[in-house]
Amino acid sequence: MNQRKYALELISDLVLAGSKPLGAPLEMNLKLTSAEFDQHVGQSQDTLLPDLGGYQRLIGRLLYLTISRPDIFYLQAFSDAGCASCPVSRRSTTGYVIKYGKPLISWESKKQSTVSHSYAEAEYRSLASTVADIVWLTSTFKELNAPLSLPVPWHCDRKSAIQLLLTLSFINVPNIST
Repeated sequence: MNQRKYALELISDLVLAGSKPLGAPLEMNLKLTSAEFDQHVGQSQDTLLPDLGGYQRLIGRLLYLTISRPDIFYLQAFSDAGCASCPVSRRSTTGYVIKYGKPLISWESKKQSTVSHSYAEAEYRSLASTVADIVWLTSTFKELNAPLSLPVPWHCDRKSAIQLLLTLSFINVPNIST
């Protein structure tokens, strides 16, 4: 199956044919805020999208493009957390991405529901969210008889999270690849 024509139509519809690729489309360490926070502090540089439907259709088309490639068989996950990174509530943020080959098939970025007391706790909550999604995706792939390489490689950057994972492996926690 080849999605070249679909991808070219998508680029044409969005008038992006003359665009140049970027390694990172946002500046490094950019702090994002909500519209409510901007209104509270008196910032009005950002404008809300007038039509969310067009943006939602674009995301749907991009998701379809990334998941309709059966020639890619390698699943891997990346997770991270920011301790007390929300400037308003001081809650930590969770973020992860899961890729099936090169395309992104699942992601999450949100404030954690409670305040974490340490980087390790924030990272642990992020790892738990990532595991839940990996387990769901693994079972979905099995139901669809889609090829999947197990165990799923997982990447995180915090030493405390890596130590936590190593500790859990010593206390005989069930393997998520089963």
